[in-house]
Amino acid sequence: MIGRDLLKKFDHTIEDRLGKGKGIAKKKVKLTQWATFTCYLKGEDYNGVPTLAKITKGGWVVEELEAGALLGQDFLKPYGGIINLETAEIDLTQIKLKVKGKIQPTSRACTRKVTTTKKVTLMPGQEAYVPVDYKPLPNDRCFRFEPGHAAGLEAVVDAKTP
Repeated sequence: MIGRDLLKKFDHTIEDRLGKGKGIAKKKVKLTQWATFTCYLKGEDYNGVPTLAKITKGGWVVEELEAGALLGQDFLKPYGGIINLETAEIDLTQIKLKVKGKIQPTSRACTRKVTTTKKVTLMPGQEAYVPVDYKPLPNDRCFRFEPGHAAGLEAVVDAKTP
């Protein structure tokens, strides 16, 4: 996927095509335009000489995309891309180019303790709504919840969820 604002900065073509996408923050989105665009990666050849590599990629056009573009690893395949997490580099073996990257550290854990407001006893297999008390989430990012109990459910919560 590529945001329309970033796409304007590249040489590109757009064709009408139908598709569907789904994001964490939104429900299903109808996609109607596919762009093929050309961009340049800064890197160094195997002798350490600074070099630009011309890369062509395709993706769905969306109106707003905070990251600018979301590229899967599939764009590396034609260039023989090998990701080295130790050095934060991508080695494009087919064109003999190394591209330095940056690995974002994961954010600190956000513990959201949820407790019942009163003692509740359930029989095996019984389901019930249980009143709870909790500390609200920060509203500047999305969260992924991993249950501490086997019967708990995983969830992704959008930043705008109350």
